[in-house]
Amino acid sequence: MPFFRLRLTIGMLGSVMLLITSACATSGLGSPVTPTAPPPASPTSPSPTPAGDWGSVVLEPGEPIKIGFAAALSGDVANIGINMQHSVELALEDKPAVLGRPVELVVEDSKCSEEDGRAVARKFANDPKIVGVIGHMCSASSIPASNIYEDAHLVMISPSSTAVDFTARGLKVANRVAWNDAVQGIVAAKYIFEQLGVRRVAVVHNGTAYGLGLAGIFRNAFRRLGTNTIAYERIEEGGDNFRPMLKRIVDQEPELIYFGGYHGEAVRLLRQMDELGMEDVIFFGADTIMSNLFIEQASPMAEGVYASFADLPEGSPALEAFRRRYRQKYGIEATDMGPFYAHAYDATMVLLMAIEKAAIQDGERLIIPRRALAEAVRATKNYQGLSGLISCDERGDCGSASVAIHQVQNGQWVRLWSQTIDE
Repeated sequence: MPFFRLRLTIGMLGSVMLLITSACATSGLGSPVTPTAPPPASPTSPSPTPAGDWGSVVLEPGEPIKIGFAAALSGDVANIGINMQHSVELALEDKPAVLGRPVELVVEDSKCSEEDGRAVARKFANDPKIVGVIGHMCSASSIPASNIYEDAHLVMISPSSTAVDFTARGLKVANRVAWNDAVQGIVAAKYIFEQLGVRRVAVVHNGTAYGLGLAGIFRNAFRRLGTNTIAYERIEEGGDNFRPMLKRIVDQEPELIYFGGYHGEAVRLLRQMDELGMEDVIFFGADTIMSNLFIEQASPMAEGVYASFADLPEGSPALEAFRRRYRQKYGIEATDMGPFYAHAYDATMVLLMAIEKAAIQDGERLIIPRRALAEAVRATKNYQGLSGLISCDERGDCGSASVAIHQVQNGQWVRLWSQTIDE
C-alpha cells in the first residue's frame, strides 16, 4: 500500500499534541466528501414517537447536537488518538450541522485504561445532552466504558476497538467500524504459515484486552494450521525492560515474534531485540504500529517489520481527497501519526447519519430518541466510507472483514497481501 511519507520526530509530535488538545476545529475547509446516506427523518414530523424506557435527548431552540469523542490523547499511543481526533474534526467540517443544528464535539482523554475509560464514560453518560460517542480508542477502555453506556442507553461507535469481546457480549449500544480481531489474528497466522513458511513462532502480548485477545486468537489459528507456537509471553503494559523475557525466547531459536501490543512497546522490543543479537528474528505486529512515526522511532530496526491492518481502498478519490485535506490542515500526512484516520472519519459520519434518521422535529425542539438512534446505527447498510464498505450486523460489527499484510521496505509501509475471512 503506498503511503505519503514525511518524517515526524518526537519533538514534532509533542508540538502537534499541544496544538490539538487545546481546541477542536469545526470550521468548513476543503470540498466535502459526500457519503451515500440513509434517507433522513422528516424535519416536519409533528410529534415524537414513544421512546420507551430508553428516553430521549431533547434539544431546545439554539442548543447544538453534542457528540463525545474519547481516545488516548496522552501516553504511549497518543499519536493514534490525536490522528483520530484530526479525522473527526475533518468529518465535522464536511457535516457541521444536522437538521439545522450545529454539531458540537466534546473531547476527553480516555487513555487506554479501564479506569480512565470508565471515568470518561460516566462523564458522558451524566450529560443529558450528549447524543452519542465516537470511541473509545482502545479495547481496554472501550469494553468497560460500553457497560456504562449500555446502562445509560448512550450509543457508541469505536473507530479502532478490535477486541472480540467488544461486540461479542450482545450490547445494544456498542458498535465499531474497524474489523474484529477474530479476523485479524487468523489472517496473520495464515500469512506467516503459508506465505512466509515460518514454523517457530514466539507470541508476546501486553496483557490488555486488545493484546491478550489478539495473541490468543493468533495462537489458536496457528495451531489449527498444524504447528504450535514455541513461547507465549506477557510483558508489562507500557513497560521498559523486556530483556529477561527476550532472553528466555532467544534460547528457543524463534524465527518470528508475533506481538499483540502498542506502538511504544513495539519500538522498545525491537531495540532490545537488536541489543540481544536477535536482528534476524522477524517482528510481526498489528494495527497499532502502522504509522510513519513507528518507522521513525524504531529506525533502523523497523526495516523488514510486518503488520496487519485494514485493506483500505487505495486509489479511492474520496480517500485521496481526504489525505490532501489532512495534509493541508495539519501540515503532516494522515499516515504519519496513526492508522485509523479513515475509520474515525467513517465512525463520525455513521453517527451523524443515524442522528439525522432518528431525530424528530417537534415545533422548535429537536428530539432524538435514544432507542431509535441505536437502531438507526445498526441499520447502516452499504455505506461507502473512506475505510471501505460499512454494513452493521446485529452485534454492532460494521467494518470490513478484509485485512492486509504490510511490511516496512526502504523506510515505507508497503502492502503485500490481503485476505477476507468470514468469522
